Amino acid sequence: MSSVRQRVLRTVRLLPQAVKIGMESEAALSLEQGEEQRSNEGEAAPEAPTPRERDENEELREQIGDLLRRLDGAERRNADLSREKAELEAEAERLRLDYAERERALESRVQGEEERAREEGRLHGEAEGRESGHAEGLRTARVEVEALYLKKLGGLVSLLESIAARLEERFDVLDVNMGCPVPKIVRNGEGSALMREPELAGRIIKAMVSRVHKPVTVKFRKGFSAGESTAPEFAKRMEDAGAAAVTVHGRTREQYYSGKADWEVLRSVKEAVSIPVIGNGDVFSPEDAKRMMKSTGVDGIALARAVRGNPWLIRRTIRFLESGVLPEEPGLEERLRLMERHIALMVEYKGERVAVREMRKHLSWYTAGLPRSSDFRRRVNAAETSEELRGLLSLLR
Repeated sequence: MSSVRQRVLRTVRLLPQAVKIGMESEAALSLEQGEEQRSNEGEAAPEAPTPRERDENEELREQIGDLLRRLDGAERRNADLSREKAELEAEAERLRLDYAERERALESRVQGEEERAREEGRLHGEAEGRESGHAEGLRTARVEVEALYLKKLGGLVSLLESIAARLEERFDVLDVNMGCPVPKIVRNGEGSALMREPELAGRIIKAMVSRVHKPVTVKFRKGFSAGESTAPEFAKRMEDAGAAAVTVHGRTREQYYSGKADWEVLRSVKEAVSIPVIGNGDVFSPEDAKRMMKSTGVDGIALARAVRGNPWLIRRTIRFLESGVLPEEPGLEERLRLMERHIALMVEYKGERVAVREMRKHLSWYTAGLPRSSDFRRRVNAAETSEELRGLLSLLR
């Protein structure tokens, strides 16, 4: 760049001289042409230039031509340099903008990281502050809660003791249901919620056993949470508390009645305790009962949902297990007689109003699959008295 610039400046400095020489040459040419014209016209021609002058003029012409060519080349190179400069400036501007964008992105990321670090530090500081500043308060609260818990526990145990004593006069066995999955029951700390409080459950059973002379049994589930299998340990605690037998349902509380009952847990419970173990879950036929007893080694079977509308399943299952012969299903007249008896017993135990409402669902279960049962169930749901319910049974004959 410096050598080109120097050549251009040198050419520019010589330019006035070249122009002057060019003008002198043009004047000389004009003079020569005028002399030639005057000669032709008969005038006297001026004295011709000497050879030396002609040589000097020729040398000047060559110098002028060389200077003009060099000037033209310098102008072209200058144009090339200008274009290159513009391209370099454009590239520099692009790089500057790209750098600025990257700088902003980096700054934004750094600010974000700093903000997150400050937030984490603040939360950590607050956690440490709570842990250190409220440790004493938490210990005090824990002591108060435990005291209140023990007070309520003592009251609950005493209540169950008195209830057990009153029930003993009416029943041969007292079965404590620690397997109910219904939300409102669990929220009260009852039913299957007691599987999460095995110590409390043990104290309840121990208190009841100490107050009654009838067998106290316990029903519970495979576990509380999904994937949990605490039934063997829970069964052992119930045995240690004095339970005469345990009934185990092969599902967790969170399963309710979905999925398939786990019969393997029944085997595990049977191996964990020496008291009788009763199996429950997915027994809908006498054949199911036999398979459960054979595969798990349980001492008995508890039937539940399968007997809704089909109480004959109990009799048929017992006979099948004893004899190996599968009894026939009951006929229509036997079903109707049992429905009438069921209505009467419900009225006797629960009164007319409650009995009618609850018998609606039972009669629907009894008649599932029977001819003309759809119209029967529609009328049953509109019935208001037990007499109406008994009268509607004739629709099924």
